[in-house]
Amino acid sequence: MATACGSVAVILALAGCSPQDEPGEPETSETTTEATPTETETETTEAPTPTETETPPTVEEQHVAEAEQTVRDYHRRADEVGAEGFATWTDKLYMYWGSPEISNAMGAAFQSSADDSKRTQGSTAIPSMSLIEYIPDPSGAGYEQIRLQYCADYSELSTLDSGGMPIARTTPSRFTWEVLMQHQQTGNWTINEAKALVEQSC
Repeated sequence: MATACGSVAVILALAGCSPQDEPGEPETSETTTEATPTETETETTEAPTPTETETPPTVEEQHVAEAEQTVRDYHRRADEVGAEGFATWTDKLYMYWGSPEISNAMGAAFQSSADDSKRTQGSTAIPSMSLIEYIPDPSGAGYEQIRLQYCADYSELSTLDSGGMPIARTTPSRFTWEVLMQHQQTGNWTINEAKALVEQSC
């Protein structure tokens, strides 16, 4: 190492600089050279500071994160369906709906837009989301429920008619949704209830 090699070099240099008797010259005096003590530096290896181990998320925290991600994925897919003219809703959105009520209501709305040759451009933003209630499944069968509220921002999303002209909004560009998410035994989450709180701005 650099410090140890430097100390050895200093010691060797001092040894090489000691005076030598030249042949044929009488000894006039005996000189003694005192070696200058050299300080050898010892490397101290500091013990690594123990890093704090991250606490793994609880089952509830993991479920909430999954449910929230499902909501975001749903809106992203809904924007894709709208941009494609709404006709692909059965392939891309049906699996997100977990009750007959939500499937019938949402399916009818998307099919109506497809029949009218509407389409959308832009995307929906979700700037905030909060947990309202976590409902464990007392049977232990894995059917937990989570109630969420989130802000949906449609200001960058436009709906166009069959001729490509923008359709005037009938609702605010930002308002709150409240949804009940249902955990399924397959591990995915579905939207079982959805309420548009149009009067609640966000």
